[in-house]
Amino acid sequence: MMRTGHGPTWGGYPAALAGVAIAVVFVFGLSPSAADGIYQTEDEHGNPMFTDEPPGDAAEAYRLGDINIIQAPAMAERDDSPEPTETDAQPEDPYDGVEIVFPPADEATRRVTGEVEVEVALSPASTELAAGHRVRIDVSGETEISAEAAAIKVRVATLNPGPHNLRATVLDADGRPLVTSEPIRFYLIRQTVGD
Repeated sequence: MMRTGHGPTWGGYPAALAGVAIAVVFVFGLSPSAADGIYQTEDEHGNPMFTDEPPGDAAEAYRLGDINIIQAPAMAERDDSPEPTETDAQPEDPYDGVEIVFPPADEATRRVTGEVEVEVALSPASTELAAGHRVRIDVSGETEISAEAAAIKVRVATLNPGPHNLRATVLDADGRPLVTSEPIRFYLIRQTVGD
């Protein structure tokens, strides 16, 4: 037996009546026009009671009106990706270019060891290396090596005396190349301590 007590009203009837009617329609598979088997009576305190079984001669059949069915609007697809913050927002391509400024192209550089510090310049001129970005120096010739650093100066070690070709590439935080310099050629001369 289904009961409702005192509470808010809806169309002169307890608001819970709407819930009872919908429950009966779905539980018993009735269409709104066939939902005639609901009876209304009162308990000993005068509160209305509803049931699907006639409790006696004093029960009156309660007919539900037609139920309006409203189609819910389609929900927009939800985007759970986090909003970018100011620290995350970086230009997709912050550099116009990169060039090797040391060692000078087509000149000889003297070093006691085979270690050379290659320096690059980014353009525009005021640009600094963005957070997470690195500079890679590729050396080709007799020796094929590369070196990386999160700075505009990259130390390249163990170069033999003679000509070497250098190329600089700026990499993003995922290691993808952003800009690459024109190659330069320089000559390493091993300087002895007595020179």
